[in-house]
Amino acid sequence: MEAVMLNAEVEKQLAHLQSEDLAVQGRALAMITVLFSRCDNESQVSAVAAAVPSLYSCLESSDQLVQANACAAITAAAALDDQLAASVAAHSTKQLASMLQQCCSGGRTDLQLNVVSALGQLARDQQLTAKAVMEPQVLPCLLMLADGSQPAKLQEAVADCLCALASKDWAKQQLCTAGAATAARGLLNMQQLEVSVRCLMVLGMLLSSSADAQQQLADDAAALQQLMELVKQNEDADCKVIARDVLGLLMREEGLRRKVEAAIRQQAEAAAAAAAQQG
Repeated sequence: MEAVMLNAEVEKQLAHLQSEDLAVQGRALAMITVLFSRCDNESQVSAVAAAVPSLYSCLESSDQLVQANACAAITAAAALDDQLAASVAAHSTKQLASMLQQCCSGGRTDLQLNVVSALGQLARDQQLTAKAVMEPQVLPCLLMLADGSQPAKLQEAVADCLCALASKDWAKQQLCTAGAATAARGLLNMQQLEVSVRCLMVLGMLLSSSADAQQQLADDAAALQQLMELVKQNEDADCKVIARDVLGLLMREEGLRRKVEAAIRQQAEAAAAAAAQQG
């Protein structure tokens, strides 16, 4: 799509944001997200940059669908260009952090998903956003959503956000103290490999700098079983390699190695018992 055409389509949708009908606003924001995702050159990015300031007020809407779609739109914009991402972070981080606090318990799932996705996208490279999510009143809200009963897409978004934070050296100890490694362990699941690979990345980054987190993982028999299952599976090569690396990290320390070996024996005995029953 040419930049002129894109700009015309975006302007058309921006006009709908002036409607008093919240459903009209929600549909317009959804279309804007689609249009942003189609950008593939510098002139189109410039058109997006010109439109983005009109979206920030929608984050404060009284309607959660409008808020959710506004989050999706600014996330799509931030993914296009580093300078645009910095601008989006500067203008939306405070509101996004506030929205996470408000919606983490009882909010619409699509709002939770889009808020977390926006924060995760921005936190990768925007220090302002990473520090905002690490605030003591915000981080527990993110961890509250690290729940295996949540939809898979939300679990993935939470794990992505934790990955973005765990990549910051300055954040690792605080993440461990707050329970991020525990949350990541709890989301390991053979049935959700896209979630598991992200959680394994979080564990890999956090365990390397925290003896306490290593000890907690070694004491978590269920998590060790999941790690071994992830090593054995062949559907996702990244899961296999990272799970093996995490177990290898534990095997370096004698006390932890004994616990891993005990878990391996227990798994082998259970497999043998199951085979005997089938026979």
